[in-house]
Amino acid sequence: MQLQTVMALDPVTVQADATVAVAAARMRDGNVGCLVVMDKRKVVGVITDRDLVVRCMAKGAGHAPDICLVSNHMSHPVVTRPAQTDVLAAAHLMKEARIKRLVITDIGELVGLVSFSDIAIALDKPVHDLLLGMAAARRMTPTPSDTASSDQLSVTDVVRTGALPLARQSATANTVKAAADRVPPRPVDTAAGVDA
Repeated sequence: MQLQTVMALDPVTVQADATVAVAAARMRDGNVGCLVVMDKRKVVGVITDRDLVVRCMAKGAGHAPDICLVSNHMSHPVVTRPAQTDVLAAAHLMKEARIKRLVITDIGELVGLVSFSDIAIALDKPVHDLLLGMAAARRMTPTPSDTASSDQLSVTDVVRTGALPLARQSATANTVKAAADRVPPRPVDTAAGVDA
């Protein structure tokens, strides 16, 4: 699965020379918690609602939202990837870079934004649909293992019955982190300084 299948298209943007008050208004109007910061048409950073509150608007920060510029409070340099990037590779990158949002570009042009939550939901849905489909497709006949406690369900029980204990269904974020841990880092050609 590639990022282009899970990314949000046309993310809300703000210019780097805009004030924090303008950024806050754009977040409110767009009902978003993150803006991609642009310098003309070039992506230069990301600013979140937390950046606005903690770095600028909080009491004691000594900043005025009507005067402070977005460029003073944005996170940069920005981490970007193309839309064709594998979702698990992106999750691994986000975990390693300790970021919650990844800017998606195509030949330097902004095309989308993906969050860790977007990836978690996308990875969880196929598993959920698979289990539901298996349960609907087979005739359910109770067996002694069907009455086992949720801690005693085996993989065979889950596959045969389509049952997945609720506690195991709610581990979406942990599933994504575990999947990201299994993705090996891309080799880097140190001579050329680029991904292999």
